[in-house]
Amino acid sequence: MLEFVFLTLLAGSASAAVAARHPVETFEARIIGGNAASLGEYPSQLSLQYQARHTCGASIISEKYALTATHCVIDRLAEELTMRSGSLDIYGGDLHQVINYTTHANYSAFYSSNNDIAIIEVFPEFVYSANVQPITLPKLGDEPAVGSPATVIGWGRIGVGEPLSDFLKEAVIEIRNQTLCEQIYNDIGYDVYPGQICADIPEGNLGSCNGDSGGPLFVDGVVHGLVSWAYGCARPGYPTIYNRVAYYRDWIFEHSGV
Repeated sequence: MLEFVFLTLLAGSASAAVAARHPVETFEARIIGGNAASLGEYPSQLSLQYQARHTCGASIISEKYALTATHCVIDRLAEELTMRSGSLDIYGGDLHQVINYTTHANYSAFYSSNNDIAIIEVFPEFVYSANVQPITLPKLGDEPAVGSPATVIGWGRIGVGEPLSDFLKEAVIEIRNQTLCEQIYNDIGYDVYPGQICADIPEGNLGSCNGDSGGPLFVDGVVHGLVSWAYGCARPGYPTIYNRVAYYRDWIFEHSGV
């Protein structure tokens, strides 16, 4: 059975997947394996919470705006969403109310969650400190080399079916060849688009899984990806798909001024 994650789960038979393209459901990724992060190591990291429960990751881009995945907010009321900043604890730090969000007009869950990017506006604004800082955005068209070490962070499970972590974790994986990634997913009925980037390690069992979609993928301290979806949780041979931030650099500026 296929288990696609946006991270909720989507299941279906492999034979059916080859016959037609399928929608991807929400990836609320959590970190499989990895290590505990240190306070101040990732000061841009946010917990996006729906009805006061953690649902996704997000990143500070300015005093009043944050970056996340569209599927983390779409069809939810802004007044039901809050964010927490400046803490390793999933329910610690400062609380911010979401007052507005902008999703990409061409987002499509049916087409492999293409254009899975959103801007969130908060109040009160973020107050910068050692533990609260904006993330470093890439330039338009920046593309990390295949094989580059890439760090994904989030609050999550130590393994499939294991308890959740209350504290922020990090895992170092690698950027994968785009053409190979496209072929892997095409073979089971899913597309990978130019606005998406792939990362994992060949042996699997390290990376994103159920609880922090929208969280960042760093290469050399720059956010190059936002967690979007995958086939299973860090399953060997199936890279996780991230939204490619550099591809949307003009869109981010248009909607945030950053």
